[in-house]
Order: sequence, then structure tokens, then C-alpha cells
Amino acid sequence: MLKVGLFEAKRKLSELVERAGRGERIGITKRGRLAAVIGPAQQEQVDLNTVCTDGRNSEALEKTHKCQC
Repeated sequence: MLKVGLFEAKRKLSELVERAGRGERIGITKRGRLAAVIGPAQQEQVDLNTVCTDGRNSEALEKTHKCQC
């Protein structure tokens, strides 16, 4: 795992987020001690049929997905 200091992480945040998005885990240190780890986000599974029948967000969903609401 790559480790970077907090100051450097602030300067390179966009780059670190890109790397994390590709699956890499990056440790962020504060005063030489590991303070946080960033990594890829877990993909949320959404059942579009449930969203459609629930009634919430159905207008926005209809514009982007072909569901039978």
C-alpha cells in the first residue's frame, strides 16, 4: 500500500482518488502515523424495479432508464 503524508495528499487528492478508483488502496499519514486509508468505493446494487414501484424518483428514473413505472 502506498503511503503519503497529509500535506502531499492534499496537493495530489485528484490523482489519489483516480488511483483509488482503479482499485489501489492509499494510506494517508499524519505525523508519520497512519491516519486514514482511501480505496475503491463499493458498488451499490440498486433494484430499478423496486425504485420504480416505490414511486420516489420515478420521473428522473424514467428519463434515464426504460422502466415500466
